[in-house]
Amino acid sequence: MERTVPLKALVSEINYNLFDMEVGTQQSQFAYLQAKDLADAVDGLLRTHDVSLWNGNDTSLIAPTTPQYFGAIGQIEAGGNTVTIGTTASIVDGLKSTIAEMVASSSFDVRPTAIYANPVLLDLIDREMKTEFNVVLSTVQITGGITVKALSTQAGELPLIPEWALPYTGTPGSGSAVLPAYIVSEDMIEYHWLTDPNPRVFQAGAAERADYAERGREIRRGRRERRELCALRSAGEPVRPVASTQLPVASNKGRWQLVTHTYQREPIMNYLQPSEYELYGLEATTAVAWVTAASAVIDAHCKRITLAVNQYTERCERRTDRGRCS
Repeated sequence: MERTVPLKALVSEINYNLFDMEVGTQQSQFAYLQAKDLADAVDGLLRTHDVSLWNGNDTSLIAPTTPQYFGAIGQIEAGGNTVTIGTTASIVDGLKSTIAEMVASSSFDVRPTAIYANPVLLDLIDREMKTEFNVVLSTVQITGGITVKALSTQAGELPLIPEWALPYTGTPGSGSAVLPAYIVSEDMIEYHWLTDPNPRVFQAGAAERADYAERGREIRRGRRERRELCALRSAGEPVRPVASTQLPVASNKGRWQLVTHTYQREPIMNYLQPSEYELYGLEATTAVAWVTAASAVIDAHCKRITLAVNQYTERCERRTDRGRCS
């Protein structure tokens, strides 16, 4: 019988208002802030995804009742194969006997491959083995560069994989704590996705902002010129910036003068020009905004303001013995 499983998605959104963009651009920090916000949003989304895979509160794969995932914990508990280990019983003996019963089943070909649990429970297992049996658990490599402790069972050496997303209740050692562990056959776990399992980033905006999307995440007016209100100080306290759509009035006993000046805003320089797309494996129709976003991420990672020629102030130590810079 064929059955359908509806796909669900997690969505994260970042919004920038006009004030954010203009202030950030004027301070030459907007690209860096964008890259940092994007990295934070992706990291938060992945963490939410990890928690939902285990703890999603939906109750059915075929007939969803909530927008949440049907978490792995719910699916395991719905199968009814659960065992409770008492507070005075050995955790290690309870796990080993449960795995032995699973392997001995004649109804199914059960081959557990790992034990997932909260790091707090795995620490209790490790300490129990040292205290009760004077045994230090061996280690096994589960993927490149990552090793974990392993428990010897009738199914072989099963890795004890710490999973921070697995919750527990109560205080360990108080007699009232509930710390679950999940014995799984990883090759029987399926994870389905559409197009790509990795997070995908889309730039959305109104049609009237298309010029902003195509020109380096910066709103431009007229001939890329903008008028800025500045203050010429004679004496007194510094002027504090005022966010307003009207001309602010600043005075300090008549010793401040307000003037305006016009300057040219240079566009963000992309690492690739449209004529170079196909040479480096991109489609010729790739939107400029994608290349601009990638360029901004690289600039932020390298702590570089721009790829173009940029002025900076170099400081050098003056040597007192010769009276010149070295």
